[in-house]
Amino acid sequence: MDVETQHSLKYACPQCEDIFSHLSSLRRHKLAKHAESQKTPKSLVCPSCDVAFSNFDTFEVHLKVEHDFEVESQSLSFDSEAKFEEWKRSIEQRGDVKFVIRTTVRSSEKRTIYFRCNRSGKVRLRVTSDDRKRERKSQGSRKIDSHCPARITASVTTDGRVTVLFCKSHFGHEMKLAHIPIPSPVRRKVASQIASKVPLDSVLEETQTTLSGELRREHLISMQDFHNIVRDFGLNCEVIRHSDDSTSVEAWVESQNALPSDESSVLFYKAKGSKSPQFPQLKESDFMLAIMTLGQKEILEAFGHDVICLDSTHGTNGFRYKLTTLLVLDEFRQGFPCAFLITDRNDHEGVEVFLNRIKEKVGTLNCRVLMTDMAQVFYNSWKAVMGDCPVRLFSSWHVMRAWQNKINATIKDKTKKQSASHIMYTLLTETDENVFSTMLTNLVNKLCSDDDTSVFGKYIEDNYKKSAKNWAYCFRERAGINTNMHLERMHGILKHLYLKGTSAKRIDLSIDALMKLINSKLFDRLVSLEKISMTLDTNRVLPTPEANVWTVAASNGNELYKVSRLDQPCTIQPCLLNSKRCETCFHVFSCTCIDFSIQNNVCEHIHLVCRFLGKCANNEDVTDEQMEISDEEGFLIEDEHQNSMKISELTNILSSTSTQDSPRESIEDLKQEVLDLVHSALNSCQTREQVLSCKRIASSMQPVVDASIYSAISFKEKEKVNVRKKIDPQRRFISKKKKTQKTNNFKPTIEEKGRIATRATLDSFP
Repeated sequence: MDVETQHSLKYACPQCEDIFSHLSSLRRHKLAKHAESQKTPKSLVCPSCDVAFSNFDTFEVHLKVEHDFEVESQSLSFDSEAKFEEWKRSIEQRGDVKFVIRTTVRSSEKRTIYFRCNRSGKVRLRVTSDDRKRERKSQGSRKIDSHCPARITASVTTDGRVTVLFCKSHFGHEMKLAHIPIPSPVRRKVASQIASKVPLDSVLEETQTTLSGELRREHLISMQDFHNIVRDFGLNCEVIRHSDDSTSVEAWVESQNALPSDESSVLFYKAKGSKSPQFPQLKESDFMLAIMTLGQKEILEAFGHDVICLDSTHGTNGFRYKLTTLLVLDEFRQGFPCAFLITDRNDHEGVEVFLNRIKEKVGTLNCRVLMTDMAQVFYNSWKAVMGDCPVRLFSSWHVMRAWQNKINATIKDKTKKQSASHIMYTLLTETDENVFSTMLTNLVNKLCSDDDTSVFGKYIEDNYKKSAKNWAYCFRERAGINTNMHLERMHGILKHLYLKGTSAKRIDLSIDALMKLINSKLFDRLVSLEKISMTLDTNRVLPTPEANVWTVAASNGNELYKVSRLDQPCTIQPCLLNSKRCETCFHVFSCTCIDFSIQNNVCEHIHLVCRFLGKCANNEDVTDEQMEISDEEGFLIEDEHQNSMKISELTNILSSTSTQDSPRESIEDLKQEVLDLVHSALNSCQTREQVLSCKRIASSMQPVVDASIYSAISFKEKEKVNVRKKIDPQRRFISKKKKTQKTNNFKPTIEEKGRIATRATLDSFP
């Protein structure tokens, strides 16, 4: 109903047909003109026979006559309201009952408060029985759909004295702790502990251990009660700013837009039901929120011209909106997410809007390598916005998953299914282009010639033979990346660590998880800049007759890799991986392992050779079993000033996102600042909902202030404990059931891989 229709309604008196514009005016008219004809409503319903009464006097007479139940009552008086409240809490605790305020009547002489048993009243269901999707609580509702005669009438005079009429007899229900709310002092204490970041498990254990013979309501507290306390006290008001998810997201966006433009984390926002004048191709029903913090922007500007990954994931919110992430690799070859997009529009137009906003923020990104999934959405959108990319790669993980799904769907024979998997993995990981070309032709012909594998062979020939440069290892040497595992790992950390293994029902919770993830990644980078160390075994390095060539054994001892020193000097200035002990850097070496040739990582074999050379230059014994390589032992950063600048910039970014205030401000100045914020917010409120939202946020202040009372006390260390030592295994019965050996059907062993490659090259399949 719109506002104009609501104001145009007329209310007619059914007795004299007078017309009124407001319902309240009609009610006043009935009381003034037709008071005699007005019937007193009968709201008190008997729990046993459903007969209704208009007052407690007739209700009590009915209980005595019809049900042989007499209500006991007594009169009491107290010197102050505090003593009355103390008495009320004691009778509630002794009788497992709760009295709640029904109404309050004020006059010039006194204030009368009417308390009723909390079990009285009608059951109010938000959803009717026909529309319910889950069963009601097994313990039933707190309300009994009728009324209990127990009540308290307290009259408070102007001098503070309290006169009480206490009707103590309950009728129509049992005394159950499950139907009593948690006492307010317990709720306040729990709220203070939660505000002081005490783990919920510890709060639950502390509350339950207070049981000493008498069971009280707080001993039945559960995790759901904790979540209700967090909600009621507004302890999550920084995350959930409003009960409505869309309003909460709008509030977060507005808070970001109020910051200076270079500090705002909102890259682009379009709410549902609104139009975007900047991007008219977006529909009114589309939702789009793009996030890029200041730290993400600087990382993207620094490393956005090398390797970029684009991929989407689901399961981060309850609306089936996808989370799209743009990720780069830094100088340590670690993945760093530089932009996020939460949207229900994950097609070409939606992704192009996302990339256009990134382009406006940091300029055109001429990346060297772009890795996406095998669909064309991300790649075509990138070409339309940023231009063509020299190298486009498919994630090996996506490729292998697609192959395995097709193998499982088209090949029935288990032996041939495993053989096809081993063939395709061998083909995928071949690093020599000439050998790969021969293997591809022979292997596809072999698959197509067999009736059981012909469908899969045709699938490979039609979909992957022409796009071999996008997925084969031999075409991605020095590409710097092989799979999307950086993104997959980041999405896994987001879901399992920051979202606690659940799909968040609200988008504001997803936003909070993303912001925490970004902050954590920035600190991880700060640690990487400050501290670089690894442990290596130089026994695995063996010189060869060739000059500047060494053989290094793999850590498992099954393979040998060749490390060579290149003729050209390092082109990276300043080089963060320069060794002053052997006066060279890792970038003037090459290795035959996949970690170097495909992922362009400074592999452990190059580390070993450089360490080996450093020990030889200093005439050290090269047979030491273990040697730690750290910045104290030679792998120092060539340009200390440059590294210090990076650390300083990153520290400033993290400091700007901190919630700590400047210690230079006095307490009185801070108090005045908070009061000004509260007054400004209240003065701008125009609706009841806005005032209630402010009240909910203000209710969290006292628990936070009280949190210092419950500060943790550390235990004194009694003995040295190895925290990495595993606990002793529990004694178990020995099962005689044979366990199936789990094997990776897709990856062949080294020997099988060698046989497949030889046969494929010579075209000598049996």
